[in-house]
Amino acid sequence: MLSRKRGRTLKIGVVAGTPIDVKFGIEFLENKGYTVEAIAISRNPLEQTVFQTLTSEKREIELISILEKYDDCNMFLFYCNSLSSTVDVHKISEILKKEIITPLGAYSEIRTDKNVAIIAANAQSLAMIESIIYQSTPCRTICMSNLAIVEAIENKNEPDQIIIDYGIDVYLDMCNRHGVDKFILGCTHFDYLEGNIQKYVNNKGYQIEIITPKKFMYSRIKEIVSNNEGKVK
Repeated sequence: MLSRKRGRTLKIGVVAGTPIDVKFGIEFLENKGYTVEAIAISRNPLEQTVFQTLTSEKREIELISILEKYDDCNMFLFYCNSLSSTVDVHKISEILKKEIITPLGAYSEIRTDKNVAIIAANAQSLAMIESIIYQSTPCRTICMSNLAIVEAIENKNEPDQIIIDYGIDVYLDMCNRHGVDKFILGCTHFDYLEGNIQKYVNNKGYQIEIITPKKFMYSRIKEIVSNNEGKVK
């Protein structure tokens, strides 16, 4: 379903809830050498959360009307867990006749018989990620969602300070006590904190794997391009 006209450079539309999330996605793909288009659905995290609480019909109509303006994009990357969790991605992909990649597929690949921790932007995203994990692995989840963390990241607060201010350090300590071996960053904003969270875990000697869906999304893009073009960019 990769839409591409002869002689045109492959372009990926990076879709996310806010301009900052889009920026993170743009940087991720540009570093891989792809041509990209920025598509922000809302102006800020709160506005995006309100969008996600609309009826499913209203959400999909509004989202499709936005994406239809970007017909020159060959595929879309939904670089946003919470947005991906609240729309029927398959239905939208069929209507637009374009491939859509989301972070959610990464969570179906998780395998563990221990506890899994999830930190997300809001409850809608948290519930979807938890549901996907439960379908693929027998485990317990220890969950946290806090939109204020997203807002602090958008305000460019220092990562170490965010970890302290919003109790992520305390959460990690609790996760270690309860035998968590996988800690999921269930919001693409939280990649901003990944290195500092990893440092905290290492310094404490915790055996906790930090998981983000970036590798999965990149692999899916390469797979789609390879299957349709016979080469990987």
